Amino acid sequence: MPRLPAPHAEQPTRKRRTHTKSRKGCGNCKLRQIKCDERKPTCKNCHRFGVLCNYGQQAIPGEGILQVAMNGPCQMGILPSPSAKISVLGALNAALRREPYLDNQNPILQLTNGDLDILTRFQFRTTPTLATTGSQDLYQREAIRLACLHPFFMHLALGITLT
Repeated sequence: MPRLPAPHAEQPTRKRRTHTKSRKGCGNCKLRQIKCDERKPTCKNCHRFGVLCNYGQQAIPGEGILQVAMNGPCQMGILPSPSAKISVLGALNAALRREPYLDNQNPILQLTNGDLDILTRFQFRTTPTLATTGSQDLYQREAIRLACLHPFFMHLALGITLT
């Protein structure tokens, strides 16, 4: 009578092909959870979708950085320091009026100094409660950028912070 192999007999183990995992991709690819090719200055995914690639940009809390493209939407890293409020309000209000479907004579939203304080609180206090520990920095940058791009999101950011 032939012997059957034991159910737990040693069989050769299959090894998985090794790979390196990069944690240095751009913020947009991380936000969309897709693989970034890490090309500089713009990765392939950001180029394909026509967005500003924020690869390698590190925002330092307390140091305000505001980048406004004259012919494009507002790109914002973090809100500026309080000493630059007047110029920042002008840039934010201009960016919010740049929506193509809006009538420039009747803007949906006109920001004030108080609104800028609320946005700062939204960025540094509210967004960390919405994100996971690993994605808080990304949420802090992208939430303000999206609020600058879309008036409805600016209303949402101001409203959720006040409640």
